[in-house]
Amino acid sequence: MENKINHQLLQNSRKVTALIKNFISEVEQHKAFQIKKFPKNSFLISRNEVNSNIFFIKKGCVRSYVYDQDLNEVTIWFSFENQAIYSSTSYILEIPSEVMIQALEDSEVVVISKQNMRFLYDTKPHMNQLGRIIMENFLILLSLRSLSLQTTLAETRYHALTTQYPDILQRVSLRHIASFIGVKMETLSRIRANFRS
Repeated sequence: MENKINHQLLQNSRKVTALIKNFISEVEQHKAFQIKKFPKNSFLISRNEVNSNIFFIKKGCVRSYVYDQDLNEVTIWFSFENQAIYSSTSYILEIPSEVMIQALEDSEVVVISKQNMRFLYDTKPHMNQLGRIIMENFLILLSLRSLSLQTTLAETRYHALTTQYPDILQRVSLRHIASFIGVKMETLSRIRANFRS
C-alpha cells in the first residue's frame, strides 16, 4: 500500500509538472502574466492577505505553511521549477488566507491574476482544458499526500520526498522537511541516519 501511494504521488507530480511547463509556455504567448522576482525569505502571500493570483515557479523554491494551535509553523507544500502554488481556499472564496507562501530561495515566478486566468479560459478553449487537467491532477496530489500522512510510515514519506526531489536536501532546511513529513527534528535525524547506514 505504501509503495503504491508513493508511486502514484511520484507519477502524478511528474504529470502535473509537465502540464504546468506547457501551460506557462502558452500563457507567455498571450502576455497574460507578470514575471516577478522574490528574494529568499520574502512572501508571495502573507497571512490574512487575499490570494488573487496563481504563482508558477520558473526558478527557485517556495513553500506554503500555516501555524498550528501552539503557533508552530507547519509546512504543507513545496513548489520547485515548473510547479504552481497558491492558497486555494483564499483564491477560490476570495477570503483572507491562513496559508503563507514564502520563497526559500531567490525565486523567479510567473504571476497570473484570477482575472487574466478567467480571460484565458473564456477566450482559449484549449487553455481551459489544460487548466482543468492541471487542477484535477493537483487534487489527486493533495489527496495522495493526505492519504500518505495518515497511512504511511515517516521513513516512507521521507524516502518518497527525496525520490521526488533528489536535490531537496541541498535546497530546503531540515526543519521544513521534518515539518512537511510530520515528524520532530530528532525523528528526522534518526531516519536520515538509517538511510545512510
